Amino acid sequence: MNYVQKFKSQTWYVKCFIILILFRPVIDIFWWIRDIEPLLSPLNWAGVLPVVLLVGYVLKSKSEWLKTKEQILKVKGVKLFLAFSVLILINSIGLLVNGFLFPNFSIFDSLAVSIKLISLPLFFLFLFTVIDEDVFDLILKAFLLSTLFPFLMIIYEILIGPINPYTPGGRHFERFRGLYSDGINYTIYWMIGLITSTYFYIKDSNKLTFSILTFALCLIALSLFYLNQAVAYFIFTFLFTLVLIFVFRKNKIHFLALALSLTLIIVLVYIPGISKISTLFQVDKEVIEGKLEIVHAANGRVWIWVEGLKRLSELPVYTWLFGAALTKIESFNYMTGGAHNDYLRILYSTGGTGLILYLFFLAGLFKRFGKLTLHCKFLLISTICSLLLFSVTHTPTFYLSVVYFLTTVLARFLKTNISANDTK
Repeated sequence: MNYVQKFKSQTWYVKCFIILILFRPVIDIFWWIRDIEPLLSPLNWAGVLPVVLLVGYVLKSKSEWLKTKEQILKVKGVKLFLAFSVLILINSIGLLVNGFLFPNFSIFDSLAVSIKLISLPLFFLFLFTVIDEDVFDLILKAFLLSTLFPFLMIIYEILIGPINPYTPGGRHFERFRGLYSDGINYTIYWMIGLITSTYFYIKDSNKLTFSILTFALCLIALSLFYLNQAVAYFIFTFLFTLVLIFVFRKNKIHFLALALSLTLIIVLVYIPGISKISTLFQVDKEVIEGKLEIVHAANGRVWIWVEGLKRLSELPVYTWLFGAALTKIESFNYMTGGAHNDYLRILYSTGGTGLILYLFFLAGLFKRFGKLTLHCKFLLISTICSLLLFSVTHTPTFYLSVVYFLTTVLARFLKTNISANDTK
């Protein structure tokens, strides 16, 4: 069967998830509606969908759900994630209570943040119940197809001109962001596009998959110059290196072709524009040289992190262990993207206990690494390591597009009845 026929054969909740993936890059361009009328925002409605999907599945397939629940508990490492999920749920409820009882923020805002917080465990549970090898293949191809829209948008910006450029605070250069609220959306979709295109190339090496990989790799390398974000440079330097290593193991001629393409882009674009790139790291250079205090590093993010830890230290001790929302809080900024560090955000959202459970859970995924096939090895290491890098200066698990992809990969490697197909 072709892709469309396979899609039609799926259950309605799987179809809804695939449609959501395909249209998520388009939904994200309507971010501005949320500031005008939250109830009309496609982003807010898309956030409610995981609840609908999971409830719909439970109501329709109670016996299968109970069977899946027993299966989940038998999988090594999942108990860590479930304990982490319980802490997320408790703090989400605490956030709602704060919204009802205290005037610091609206109940609608606390509800929106709570839904985002519980999206990670909800999507994982949903995908774990429905995913198999065929469904996973459909979903991953949907992720790859979804990146076409942001790819076309950046091509337009490079060839025609920036759609809506912006100048970051304290900087002296413009960044491309397309129709998105922030250029980080580009980074997310490019990361997904590169990982999925490489996965399919390694799994089924042919002219089509190699052409798609070459197109994605070269376009992303070129686009980084216009995005000009430090985190994007670090993540894609890691991913580019990883891609070349795995392609070298698969086909040395293809490796040489990709290496030559990247070299040409560096020579023609990055070397002539080195002054623009050096400006991006100027503040960090002055911090290293002792001209500025450490709090100015990472574009001032270190100050945000220090202030966040200071505020957390002023809360009751039990919040350090189990989450800040378990007491009255003045702001939930550090439970959202305002933390500018996912480890700090998780510390606020689940306490030190939750952060340790989360990190141990991710580390435990690599226990089966040596037994995986080449394409699954790439998928696991590229997804988890990119997530960990991304989390240093941003909050990737607070972006639903990242949550969709991450939970799909987690379900893939933890679902016991498909693990045999991924091993050597």
